[in-house]
Amino acid sequence: MLYLTIMKEKNEELARTVRKWDSIGAFIGDVCARFGAHVVKVEGSLTRSSDIFAFTLSTCMWCTLGKRWLGEKGFAYRYLDVDMIPVEGKNQMKAELRELTGEHVRFPYLVLVDKNKCHSGYDPSAWEEVLGG
Repeated sequence: MLYLTIMKEKNEELARTVRKWDSIGAFIGDVCARFGAHVVKVEGSLTRSSDIFAFTLSTCMWCTLGKRWLGEKGFAYRYLDVDMIPVEGKNQMKAELRELTGEHVRFPYLVLVDKNKCHSGYDPSAWEEVLGG
């Protein structure tokens, strides 16, 4: 019971620290400012590419497949391996993303910054449709 009380208090504290943004673009800008050393930029061959940001995990097979798919299609993108940032920052960022989008965060979590769209999970056919790749 003590564990549940502690977890409830931590979740309430986290909820109080969630920042508010007017767009997903502003959120991504803030994430890049806070965790910039961990954000990786991948060049692509497409000139019509959207501003793509992916939240991934370094050990996730679906994330690896998603990054490979983006590269094979020629998309330029940025990504953040969320498991490589401090746990407090990771938990806060996930809570903020969930608050902003209203979605449960599953990895890879693809954000089309300039279109203000998100997609949770790796699904090549859905990515193809959203990105037009």
